[in-house]
Order: sequence, then structure tokens, then C-alpha cells
Amino acid sequence: MAIQVFRIPLTNTSQSFNLNLSGVSLTLITRWNQFMPAWELGFQDTNTQKNVFSFVPLVTGTDLIGQFRYNGILPGVLLCFTEGEADDIPTEKNLGASANLFYITEI
Repeated sequence: MAIQVFRIPLTNTSQSFNLNLSGVSLTLITRWNQFMPAWELGFQDTNTQKNVFSFVPLVTGTDLIGQFRYNGILPGVLLCFTEGEADDIPTEKNLGASANLFYITEI
């Protein structure tokens, strides 16, 4: 099997947009939480507007959706990666530049 890597286009502003991952229509939501401080990520089902998960911190080194595997919504892995320093979490300024979000799945 081949592996497919999709870079999710983010910017360093709070945002909400629709995308399709593994045939699933989702609304992606990001926001900066100044109290953590960290970027947070959430997904909603685009059709039903129900939350798939809400406001998981964008951290590196772990599958961000692995803990939600029980709901069967996405078969892939969601990883955050910071260029140059793979373990550094995204900052308020570098999200979408040197800190990026990737969806990885087998095809």
C-alpha cells in the first residue's frame, strides 16, 4: 500500500473552512488559546454540523485524532510538525509557515 500525505493549509489566524479527508466532508476550526498558550483544533461534520471533536491542542509528536479513533470518522493520522525543530509546538506566529498540519493515510 502507498501512503498519501496531505498538508492542511493553515494560517496563523483563527479560521474555519470545509475540507474533505478520506471522503469525509468536515469543517476544520482553529483558534489561538492565549491562556495555554497553544493553537487548538476542532472538526465538525459538514453535513450535520455535529462536533467530531473540539479544541484539541496542536502538539507535535502524536496523532491528534488517535484518541477519537473509536468514532470511526477518519482512518488516517493527523500530525503537527515544525520544520527545523520537530518537537516544538506551533507558536502564535508560525502556524502555516514553519509549523504545519498533515493528514496521512494509506491508499
